[in-house]
Amino acid sequence: MSGEFDLPTEGSFDWTRLNMNIELVTDKFPFSIPFDLADAIGNLVAEPEVPILEQDLVLAGIDGGTLTLDFTPFQPLANIIKWGILIIFNIGLILLTRRIIRG
Repeated sequence: MSGEFDLPTEGSFDWTRLNMNIELVTDKFPFSIPFDLADAIGNLVAEPEVPILEQDLVLAGIDGGTLTLDFTPFQPLANIIKWGILIIFNIGLILLTRRIIRG
């Protein structure tokens, strides 16, 4: 019985067959979850741009000027909502993945 489980003392093992390109798993679920989480956190660091919309008002051929919508006063609220949505999404993704893996 001891002869079946003895480790070899000679030869070598070809480890190159076990090497894997990391790009093969970065987009395959569930292995992509850490990379998705890192991307989401990276998006939080991006410099925000406040939208300012301008629309020319023309009614029946009469120029009515320009309507400007400046959303600068809402930027703090937009930041809070953005963080909240990303955090809730990532927590949900982790919890659902745990449930899927458990079966």
